[in-house]
Amino acid sequence: NVIRSGEFKGYGETYSRKDLSEETYSNLKELLSDRYELLISYIASQRKLSPDKVKAVFEQRPDYLVTAEYAKQAGLVDVVSGRDEFLKSHSIERKQLLDMQDYTPKPVSVNTRDKIAVCYLQGGITISSVSQYQDGITAAKVQKMVDALNEDSRIKAVVFRVNSPGGSALESEIIYRKLEMLKSKMPVVISMSGTAASGGYYISAPANYIVADPYTVTGSIGVIQLLPDASELSKKAGITNQTIGFGKYAGAMNFMNPPSQDLLASLQRNSENVYSEFKHRVAKYRKVDYDSLENLAGGRVWSAQDALANRLVDKIGTLDTAIKKAAELAKLSAYQTVVLPEKKQYFELFMEQLKNLPTAKAAFTPDSYLDLLAEQFKAIFKPYTALCLMPFELES
Repeated sequence: NVIRSGEFKGYGETYSRKDLSEETYSNLKELLSDRYELLISYIASQRKLSPDKVKAVFEQRPDYLVTAEYAKQAGLVDVVSGRDEFLKSHSIERKQLLDMQDYTPKPVSVNTRDKIAVCYLQGGITISSVSQYQDGITAAKVQKMVDALNEDSRIKAVVFRVNSPGGSALESEIIYRKLEMLKSKMPVVISMSGTAASGGYYISAPANYIVADPYTVTGSIGVIQLLPDASELSKKAGITNQTIGFGKYAGAMNFMNPPSQDLLASLQRNSENVYSEFKHRVAKYRKVDYDSLENLAGGRVWSAQDALANRLVDKIGTLDTAIKKAAELAKLSAYQTVVLPEKKQYFELFMEQLKNLPTAKAAFTPDSYLDLLAEQFKAIFKPYTALCLMPFELES
């Protein structure tokens, strides 16, 4: 069961349909068309080619993977050469080469006590009860950043780098209020990364200024709720379910029973209320008339260029653009940047995780305690990420 507010809010269609709705299809087609034209234009300008010639490579090349010679003829590369030949032609010896870990940029020395903080908000917006080491954005994590900002009197402005597809509506509202309060103390600028949509846009709305990267996907002002129904599955599996309850909505979230029409109608009203609140938040700070906002909302996703044209963002640029704007709003001519949250070594994170382990170790067998330690590691080390291999082994 998919409950949505906004006819273009297409997230739940993968569960409720066998194909995209006409609204979702047209919205995504327009978004991808904007991105495609932006990509063509960028390559053309960088390679000094006409847009038509670049488009021909995308749409008329004979093979999926092109050869180096084809790339040269098309103007995509300048020279076809092996790596050793390339190094030799530029008089680069191997002893002159640096590994990435050996390269340290020269620190910038600025004679000022003023700072601009850059805070990273990355991932889905989830409830704060989730472990602080899990991926995602929570109000608790944001509060830690806000506390750090308030404790350092030298921080005069803050840039939040947002990369989020959204998530919990309630958590988004809590974060929204925290940024709204912070704005009364210092300029708040949003720098949108790849995605700042739905809840990602919700938490961005109260900022003094919003900068979107050229390839940002934003908007998606709408609400979606998914209500699983496993009643047919339970019948096929031969599982029976009995519920004893008192009250109209007792047992409402028992997925072994189909939801009642009263429950679905109630959730739809709840969805409409949240949607209305979302639009009021956007209208308040983006200076868009509430009644006309429906043309920008409805769950539509926008390219950065369309978002700018529709006043959902203030400028297209990079993180540096946002930092410079924050300095301008704070009236700073000289400043240094600090990044929050501060990075911690894996060992620090692991030791902090150990504090959460039960103190009565005698209640555990050696094997079960090792399993518990392994769970702590899993909370820090994510699968499918690059890790370093230690030059030794640990034996239990």
